Amino acid sequence: MVEKVVEKPVIKEVIKEVVKENVEKVPGTCIANFGVNSAEIRNTADLDAIPAGSTVEIVGYASPEGASNANMTLAQRRADSVAKYLEKKGVKVARSTAKGEDLSDFRIAIVTVK
Repeated sequence: MVEKVVEKPVIKEVIKEVVKENVEKVPGTCIANFGVNSAEIRNTADLDAIPAGSTVEIVGYASPEGASNANMTLAQRRADSVAKYLEKKGVKVARSTAKGEDLSDFRIAIVTVK
């Protein structure tokens, strides 16, 4: 009998780390994290490092739990949450979009400084 060597949750964690590392390698790009079914930003340190007067683009994502239309709504709420946070700091949001399917294993918003 053959045993499973790698369980799916472990693979998801590895993928999350690879995405995070690759995003962090792109100058001017950062990630905001969120809890399950939440648009409340968990970490603001990276966002706080974006200087006032900067222009950014934000893409919100949702994980695969729930219906597709609910995930798109949640992804947009996450992007909007980050936009609102940054606008209060004087950062101009050029574009704020949502993707519920692409990086569907992630509860994040990716912010790119233009």
